[in-house]
Amino acid sequence: FNNCKSTNPSGSWGGGAIFVLNSETIVNVYGTSFAENIADPGNGADIHTASGSIIVHPTCPSPYSSKIATKGTPLQIWGIITGSVFSYSDCQATEAPSPAPTLLPPFECDEGYFNPTGGIFSSACELCTAGKFSITTGAFICTSCPSGRFSSAIGATSDSTCSLCEAGKYSSQAGLSSCTNCNAGKFSPVVEASSESTCVACAAGKSSNSTGATEASTCSDCGVGKYSPSPGAPSCTNCAAGKVSLSTGASNETTCSDCEIGKYSPNVGSSSCTSCEKGKYLPSKGSNSPLACLKCARGTAGNAEGLAECKKCPLAGFSPVEGSAICSFCPTNTISDESRTFCSTRPGYYEDPTTRQSIQVPIGVNTTISGLTLATLPLLPGFWRTNANSTNIIPCLNPAHCVGGSNASSYCTEGHTGPKCAVCKTGYAARGFQQELTCDKCTGSTILTIAVGLSVIAVVLLCSLIFYFFKKTKPELLNSKLTQIKEQYSNMKKKMEKPKQKIKPIVKCILSYFQVTGGLGFLFSISFPTFYSRFTALFSGISSVDVQYLMPLGCLLHSTHHDLLLFYTLTPLLFITIFVSVWARLSKKTDDNSVGLRNNLIEALLVMMFLLLPGVSIKTFSTFSCENYDDGTSFLNVDYSIDCLSENHSNYSIFAVLMIVLYPCCIPLTYFTLLFRVKHLIDGGQNEKEKVMSKEEALEEALKERAINEDKYPSLKALRFLYESYQPKYWYFEVFETLRKLSLTGFLVFLFNGQELQVLVALLICMIGLRIYAIAQPFISPTANDLVQVTQFQLLLTIMAALAIRTNIDGRKIEEDPRFDAFLTSVQIVPT
Repeated sequence: FNNCKSTNPSGSWGGGAIFVLNSETIVNVYGTSFAENIADPGNGADIHTASGSIIVHPTCPSPYSSKIATKGTPLQIWGIITGSVFSYSDCQATEAPSPAPTLLPPFECDEGYFNPTGGIFSSACELCTAGKFSITTGAFICTSCPSGRFSSAIGATSDSTCSLCEAGKYSSQAGLSSCTNCNAGKFSPVVEASSESTCVACAAGKSSNSTGATEASTCSDCGVGKYSPSPGAPSCTNCAAGKVSLSTGASNETTCSDCEIGKYSPNVGSSSCTSCEKGKYLPSKGSNSPLACLKCARGTAGNAEGLAECKKCPLAGFSPVEGSAICSFCPTNTISDESRTFCSTRPGYYEDPTTRQSIQVPIGVNTTISGLTLATLPLLPGFWRTNANSTNIIPCLNPAHCVGGSNASSYCTEGHTGPKCAVCKTGYAARGFQQELTCDKCTGSTILTIAVGLSVIAVVLLCSLIFYFFKKTKPELLNSKLTQIKEQYSNMKKKMEKPKQKIKPIVKCILSYFQVTGGLGFLFSISFPTFYSRFTALFSGISSVDVQYLMPLGCLLHSTHHDLLLFYTLTPLLFITIFVSVWARLSKKTDDNSVGLRNNLIEALLVMMFLLLPGVSIKTFSTFSCENYDDGTSFLNVDYSIDCLSENHSNYSIFAVLMIVLYPCCIPLTYFTLLFRVKHLIDGGQNEKEKVMSKEEALEEALKERAINEDKYPSLKALRFLYESYQPKYWYFEVFETLRKLSLTGFLVFLFNGQELQVLVALLICMIGLRIYAIAQPFISPTANDLVQVTQFQLLLTIMAALAIRTNIDGRKIEEDPRFDAFLTSVQIVPT
């Protein structure tokens, strides 16, 4: 192309030789030279590409491809071409070229159109696209709206269609059909903005989710739970889970603070934390899950939301499971344990196994220990119960025998077992009675004690045998010795007659007193003070000739109450049989020696009955005194090894009934019968004499008459033990005294046994006896009359003390008070 020229009034297009406008146009240039071409005005004197594509080949086209093109001058180009940027020539045709076509004048398109073919083809006119316009005819290209403006119209014929970009928008290129919105997070108040730089970013701490914003007011502060660290944020960043922010317009993550202890935040962008529910706690900050809330441990509770820790239940509360919101109150009279996971009884209470209620422990249980059950009740020393399920806590007869504790199998001290620890184990023997019963281990020293006692008895029997031997083999020698002894005894007897008459009633009073007091503890089923019991047990054993008080015979021969009952009832019968047999043989002889011997036998028999009757009566009556226990068992009060419900005991009970008839009933009746038959010989007419003379004179005369009758009827002296201490008119008083003792040692067993009323009946009997002795003054000796009233008064005090013990009069165990023990013991010393 040589000397080609393009003219364009708008001055925006060029291309003096080639101008490409259509985007779909492809132009291939082969072996073509360009020279002296002009674009007036415009760019690209040789080639101008507004769109489409131009490829410049450095070779010759077919059919000249065999020719080598000659490289020419550089092309003047506007736009983008492909291939070489030089012109080429010398592609000569081998054949004569076809004649050149006839050039027609260019076709001009109307306003609003353009012809991308440069007017060559009339059918190539196209509408100007949006963002462009054509104000002249014959335009090869449309004019673009400048930057900052846009046009949505197609085929625009005027630049007035290019509208200004509104505020909030911009157009950075020419020929755009629309303006671009400022991005979210930015705004622009500028109209006809031609650059994105006119969009101003929202400040840090703010955000805007709107595009094309025109004012700063569209930038809103970040809400609570959010922040915006950089300008131009389209949205605020959420605080992480586990964190919250109460600030608005926050520009820094540090405004997001951890949730407090006891709270959590499971969501991002939270303005508040959620409190852990009641019964849970959270000890750390910044938790982001409800699973971080821990359940309150057993023994604690959380009665509020949002707790950092659970509180331990109070002493009166407990929490048996995890996650408790409140502590449960312990039932009445219970307290919680150290862990506060369960309740146990307060000190002084135990849990009933059936009702599960707390019940006050019975007397005899340690009240300083908490958490007790019926099975674990710790007994105090001196108390016993049948088994671990028993609520009947029983005082032991001897407190020293019961060590207490909570183990039912070891309530007793060494050597003791059974109910109230009053039964001796194998290898031990009983000594004493009731409260003073002691189980002595059968050792060498114990056997020695028994041997000494039995030796004394053996010596007495040996002397009797020697006497009998000499009587049979050497009667003359024996008679001469006996005559000497009789003379000496007769002389001594005459000298001692008056002192004997004075001492004898005093001794009988003292013995009678201890025969009664020794059995009161058994009779009333109570425990007297320790020293008092030992004191009276000793004198009672002596006065009642009860060897069980003095030595443990069980080490030689195991014996029970049944065995002792047989021994104490049948032995006197044996002696009575012997005495009666001897007396019957002597009754055929009338000499003074035989009569005297008969009288001595009868008197010895009466003395024996005086000494043995209270003890024998206690043995027989006590066979019916049983104690029932809450486990259905029943044991004999005097021997807890004997089961009262056994058939064997029933048989002995029948035997005891016979002995009661024989001893406590028949003996007083025998006394009365013997005395009544001779009362006319021993009363001396004292009552008649008192009508005519003074009492003193009548007593003196009656005594003389009784002495005359004794000389006249020698057999009368056999009964002197029963009447000689009394005034003649009170010939029957030994019967009264015997019945009084029997009523206080045996008969009361059948009246209100073990009750306070039984003690009151004993008090009544004692007061009646005291009154009778005070009025009658039955003894010949004034000293004896005074002494018997003293002993009756002391007995009254002793029974009143028993009533105080029985009723627990001052609310405490008075028998354990040393002062009370000293007082009661001193009371016993007076009659001695």
